[in-house]
Amino acid sequence: MDDLKLSFDEEYNLRVFDPTKFSTSEAVRHKSEEFATKIKDFQKLVSEVMQILESQGKTIEDEKLKAIGMRNLVKGEEDRRKNLLREYNQLIADKHTELERYVDELESLKKVEQEQRKLIDRLSNNEPPEMD
Repeated sequence: MDDLKLSFDEEYNLRVFDPTKFSTSEAVRHKSEEFATKIKDFQKLVSEVMQILESQGKTIEDEKLKAIGMRNLVKGEEDRRKNLLREYNQLIADKHTELERYVDELESLKKVEQEQRKLIDRLSNNEPPEMD
């Protein structure tokens, strides 16, 4: 109890603490309150920044998924075009083979027609038909 001192402050209030220690503790209390307020403001700011970052992250993820989808569509389109090209090339080859067959058939029919015309000419001229 020896270190307990009673004193009056500037406003004539009775104080149990030493005036310098009291003013120091008041300054620390005031600074602590300011610090606590700043920490709350900082936490609020951090929370807002985190919300913005999460929003931006979601937007980025959505765009990334869209880009992956578009890449898959492009790759699918490339594959579809390759398949179409193969189909068209096969169709061209089939049509070319069919054309060759028709050309051969035409040549054969021309020969038959020519032989028949010769036969008709001979018969109309009363010539005997040739026996091969």
